[in-house]
Amino acid sequence: MPYIQELKRTNKNASRSFKIKFNLGNDSNGNPITRTSIWVGPPELCEEEILPNIRQTAEAYEKVMKGFVSSTN
Repeated sequence: MPYIQELKRTNKNASRSFKIKFNLGNDSNGNPITRTSIWVGPPELCEEEILPNIRQTAEAYEKVMKGFVSSTN
């Protein structure tokens, strides 16, 4: 099943930009299948609101990825 493999800031200067990396399982050769998405927070969010917001967004992406993987099997 797909899961969030990595969630981190893209760089220290871009505090509103995060990279979300998903692991979708393995292909027929055993190589991992991953997808990456960049999330940029809206400017009206303060620093304390960014982390809960990115976690909610990552969980929503994860649900979409699970639907994508289950529909292709």
